[in-house]
Amino acid sequence: MPSFVILVSSKKVFRYLVNRKRLFPFLFIFIAIIAIFFLLSRLFVLHRSLFVVDVIDGDTVILNTGEKVRYLGIDTPECRIHKNGMWVEVFQPFSREAREFNKKLVKGKQIRLEFDKVKRDKYGRLLAYVWVNNTLVNEKLLKEGLAYMFFMWPNEKYARRFCSAQLEVIRERKGVWADRPIIPPEEAERFKGYVRLVRGNVCKVINTGRAVLLYLKCDIPRFRVVLPYTHFGPTGRLRFYNSLEGKEINSLGKIRCKRKECEQVLFDSIQFNCLSCER
Repeated sequence: MPSFVILVSSKKVFRYLVNRKRLFPFLFIFIAIIAIFFLLSRLFVLHRSLFVVDVIDGDTVILNTGEKVRYLGIDTPECRIHKNGMWVEVFQPFSREAREFNKKLVKGKQIRLEFDKVKRDKYGRLLAYVWVNNTLVNEKLLKEGLAYMFFMWPNEKYARRFCSAQLEVIRERKGVWADRPIIPPEEAERFKGYVRLVRGNVCKVINTGRAVLLYLKCDIPRFRVVLPYTHFGPTGRLRFYNSLEGKEINSLGKIRCKRKECEQVLFDSIQFNCLSCER
């Protein structure tokens, strides 16, 4: 008799659940509970005590949680590159120094992660500003001349602060800036993919409606400095930009080359200054 009751009850429960009107809210509640548990587990991982257990290079570390962290706002010389589906050691100049300095700062130590607007990259790595006590590790690497500033929109929280640190170390000619702190636009193609301070005379100014283009080299291969409206804004500045033709300027940023043109896309006014403008 009890077995019969259980069987009948089970059938009733099954019929209740498979009823379309009742199944959807049940599944919705079940999925919601699973999602909440998943989010809480992720939050617990990110807020528990974090320690660096391994240092891959100057700007990437592994935590005790197993998470890989990529430092925001900087790029250090590469120890290895991904080529043909494999990691190949390359050891660019100062890559070993950057890795060893990073080890001294963070390995085995408790750290605090500060996030920006985007928390992960396409590889699933955490993107963060890394603090050891009151030391911002990302900035410390910049100040030692072992990193280049490198910001990817919209993660630009410390852009101005890092730009100031970069300009200071360029003046001091430390680390990666010891050999050639300033280059002419004619040499830009040689430094594709690198952050460099470029100095030259503006030969042409073009306003595209979305950005102002300052050409420092008008013959092929051309070189231009891009000032996007999103960062520089056209209001009250277009006349100033147009007046720069023939003037000598400095621009600090990562050099990108495509086809017969190289460029620097700037995101803050501190990356750009006119050397021959009237004060």
